[in-house]
Amino acid sequence: MSQAVTKRIQELYRQLRAQLDNTRSGRKFHSRRKIMELYRETRYVVDRALQQLTDESIISIHPREGIFINHRLEGEKLRIISCHDDWQSEQMGNFDQAIINVFAGEADLYDFSTQLYPFEAKGFIEQVEALDCDVILLYPPYSLSKNELIRLFALPQTIVFCCNTLSYAGVDAVDLHPEMIGMTAAHHLISNGHRKLAILQSEPWSPAESARINSFLHLSRLNGIEPIIIDCHISNGDYSPTMAHATLNQHIRQFGANFTGIFVLSDASALGALKALEDNGLRVPDDVSVIGNGGFAAAALYSPPLTTVSENFTGFAEAVKAGVEELAAGGRFGLRSVNPILVKRKSVKNINQE
Repeated sequence: MSQAVTKRIQELYRQLRAQLDNTRSGRKFHSRRKIMELYRETRYVVDRALQQLTDESIISIHPREGIFINHRLEGEKLRIISCHDDWQSEQMGNFDQAIINVFAGEADLYDFSTQLYPFEAKGFIEQVEALDCDVILLYPPYSLSKNELIRLFALPQTIVFCCNTLSYAGVDAVDLHPEMIGMTAAHHLISNGHRKLAILQSEPWSPAESARINSFLHLSRLNGIEPIIIDCHISNGDYSPTMAHATLNQHIRQFGANFTGIFVLSDASALGALKALEDNGLRVPDDVSVIGNGGFAAAALYSPPLTTVSENFTGFAEAVKAGVEELAAGGRFGLRSVNPILVKRKSVKNINQE
């Protein structure tokens, strides 16, 4: 190698090192092509300078994903923001609180906060692009467009898609397996002897709700059962307990209680379903078993206390922490998986002996 080329490599190394020394860890750095354009250098010179930075553990190069900054500034905290809509939801509060709990003992290393965007998602992408942090735990709106997705992937921060199933190479996400919720509900009812099943579609459509519904139907059908589908035709903004009560009440008056076990798509709407059953003289769980979804604390106070399939909030927070620690060590967050948990209470009866 000529002295002139060696000098160019060292000069580019010094320039890149100076820029990296003032950039937060975990951020995505320029691509090779961008460095070639910015510094008007050849691919060979850029590759040698990047290799020197890699050997010093200042950067990590992940094929087909990019170049990431490893080092941390003196006294630097890794800043994490949970970004979700402003709809008042106990479930989202549970996710945020679980993360606060797992990072509570490491306040000198991590800083966690929450940023809300409007429920109707107006200005969502601009708000996310303005966030000043290292890691964004993103709960995106269901209306996310292709162009918005492209803009998200262009951000320098690590974007972790939460409660999603974007299991593709290069996408950082926590998959809560909504399909496992439907299967768990079906399995629990079937294992307790129920062969006449129903599902109360009491929440607005979303990819996650669709996965819960279809998985409940699929597992039921694998066991030779065709569940009754009771659709509340609910939209965003509707009060689900009221609509669940009205819809189930109408179904029972028209068709009778033609099921012994019912899966209600949320713990909130299960309150309305329980009232509809009571209004029609049906006892829970003696006449009809009910299983919900969501892990709402109030569900333990229902009459009877509601058996439910809950998102694993603690498991979610621990998966986030493990991914963030991997980032801080120079790796990538990656795709992490958390299964739901079955919370057994008093609303499901075992009828195998009957």
